[in-house]
Amino acid sequence: MAASPATIPVSISPAIILEARDTQERISPLAVGSWALFDFANTIWSLNIISVFFPAFIVKDLKLDDAWYAYPMSISLLIVALISPFLGGLSDRRGAKRMPWLIATSMLCIFATTAMGLLPDLWMIIGVFILANIGYQTSLIFYDALLPSVSTTLNWGKISGLGVGVGYAGALAGGQLVNLIVGNGPSKDTFIPTAALFLIFALPCFLFVRERATSRDSSVVDSPGM
Repeated sequence: MAASPATIPVSISPAIILEARDTQERISPLAVGSWALFDFANTIWSLNIISVFFPAFIVKDLKLDDAWYAYPMSISLLIVALISPFLGGLSDRRGAKRMPWLIATSMLCIFATTAMGLLPDLWMIIGVFILANIGYQTSLIFYDALLPSVSTTLNWGKISGLGVGVGYAGALAGGQLVNLIVGNGPSKDTFIPTAALFLIFALPCFLFVRERATSRDSSVVDSPGM
């Protein structure tokens, strides 16, 4: 007689469970708020550069076809698709530090966006736009990987939802803040203020979020038969 499914032992490797070592550990509200504020920062960049002002710079200010925006966007996303598996594996590696990578990719985006506002040549602006979007897109890999450092398995849905909500606030506030600074000037004038806003609202995450070891980072117990 075949064994009943209820009698078959099930072995689950702890290596596939991503959770804080101590689900009762108190997490600083400052760290939680700072982590969520990064979503506010990067959504300002996404709305202002990807959705509004860079397309307006190409189509409205320079009177060019939108292909001058669409092709660089596609190229940057293709590069991100090619390197994301490597970066994701790097982020998930046991003992890996995500914060230095988050800072590096974010600063790539910020510096490249600043350069967009300073460079006079369109081809150079397009080149640094590609770099800026690569930095933005890849920073999300490391930002999401920091969720276990500001939550536990008991509340990470709530903390993740907080980040999403704060991100929506960034979408509402980003354009308004830049318009207050730039007024009715050309779209290119919004690039540097957008980079500055990204940096200002990302800094608390860089300064106050401390990575915590998770069960995935702890010693791995081999499954039976290995």
